[in-house]
Amino acid sequence: MHRTQNEVVQRGLALFILYRIYQEMFRRGLQDRITHAVFFDEAHRASKLKRLARLAKECRKYGLAMILASQKIKDFDDSLVQAIGTYLALRAGESDSKVVARYLVPADQVKSVADALKMLPKFQGYFFTEGYQSGRRVSLTSPDRE
Repeated sequence: MHRTQNEVVQRGLALFILYRIYQEMFRRGLQDRITHAVFFDEAHRASKLKRLARLAKECRKYGLAMILASQKIKDFDDSLVQAIGTYLALRAGESDSKVVARYLVPADQVKSVADALKMLPKFQGYFFTEGYQSGRRVSLTSPDRE
């Protein structure tokens, strides 16, 4: 999909692939654990597709983990962002850090989390998941290290 520069073709391919995953998910039926993962880098290219939000809302009960990666949270529909259960937030600019923080923490913590996101060094982030009141600071491995 990444070999073509035509965004219309990319969006069409994304829609076709997501639709096939969606069909296969229902064919498999409910699962009691995660058995497969869907990784979608540059997900903002298909962020407006309604199928993406629907898939994100239902995939866990069918044994799928869905990982969406993008550079700006504003590219995604609100219903999609709210369907996500786990976030890895890396350094963000002024406006994005505030938006991200609003999804992740209670209102009284938004400013401090937004400030922390703006000051993160490379390969550092905060990991947020359901059931935890605050994020955990994490370090990612630099591509320079093995």
